Amino acid sequence: MKSVPAARARPSRLLIATWDGAGNLPPERTLVRELVRRGHEVHVVSHDSAVDRFRCDGAIVHRYENADQVTAAQPFPRDREFAMLSAQVFESEALAADLVAVTHAIEPDACLVDFMLLRGLARLLEEDVPVGVLYHSMFLDALLGRLDSAWRRSGGAFAGRSLAETFDRLPLVLVFSYRQLADRAPAETVQFVGPIRAPATEQSGARGDGEPFILTSLSTGFMDQADLLQTIVDAAAELPARMLVTTGPSLDPSAFRVSPNVELRTFVAHDEVLPGADLVITHGGHGTIAAAVGAGVPLLCIPCGRDQPLVAAQLAQLGLAVVLPREAGPAQIRSAIERLLGDADAKLRSRSFAAGLDPFGDVGQAADLVERLAVRG
Repeated sequence: MKSVPAARARPSRLLIATWDGAGNLPPERTLVRELVRRGHEVHVVSHDSAVDRFRCDGAIVHRYENADQVTAAQPFPRDREFAMLSAQVFESEALAADLVAVTHAIEPDACLVDFMLLRGLARLLEEDVPVGVLYHSMFLDALLGRLDSAWRRSGGAFAGRSLAETFDRLPLVLVFSYRQLADRAPAETVQFVGPIRAPATEQSGARGDGEPFILTSLSTGFMDQADLLQTIVDAAAELPARMLVTTGPSLDPSAFRVSPNVELRTFVAHDEVLPGADLVITHGGHGTIAAAVGAGVPLLCIPCGRDQPLVAAQLAQLGLAVVLPREAGPAQIRSAIERLLGDADAKLRSRSFAAGLDPFGDVGQAADLVERLAVRG
């Protein structure tokens, strides 16, 4: 991607409104660090659990004073997760009021709002400040449509339009994904900057003695995924392959029974091991799939919820993934792994797709676009 020139006469005061939703934070933090590096005064308002991370990035951090405190590790009942997140985050009037209060207090040159903060976005669009959106998933009409009811309940000047129509009319929507994964071409102000993150500093050489190498990751947040992860590990027990599993902070690696060909760790930077991977098994979270797609590695997706079924379906349609239901047993998962490891066409499709992608996105373009939004105001 080419950077967009942006002439700025002075450093800007910027406000980024976000929440602790796990996969949204890495690209947003990358953007914050770049804007701080350029000399801007960057304010972030978020839940308490993310405050220290943004402070380490150089931001001036504000907390939601009256909204419910939400963390990515918070256990939601699977059948009520969307409703509870909608009440506490997406449609929260308390969160929206806190966001407006911070906006009035600091008087920013521009505001950037995580796209899941629907009521907060609706309220800011009524304020006299340029507003952009930070979008951290695939740009899919089906995903936007799933949020339409909540968006319309949030009120405001755009409540009569769908969320997709609203985004097409905003001055800036930064999409932390690949345009090639989207299901349509949106307005020109919807800008795809890729899954922005810092490049890996080293590669671990995960490929060992010639055996296939599989990376498995089922979210950094809580998705009630322990049973599924054990099923995947059981499926790998009889395979002539090595598997590295990253559990994230929500699960204890020592709680799982594993065979000698499986290694569990709390965290490994995926970019360090993906160059040696033959397959990635994932829940379909955007951060993991974007890294795998950018590295040209085939995917086995087992969605756990949220946007993951939609993301997985789009990957399957593009020929980049095989999708299994969450209820799949060890034999079904093992069969899919064996099929993908032996599928030369799947490997070729994944590598060909990756050939036109910037695996680490373009944070320079993202920052340029934010600067242009602030200057416009």
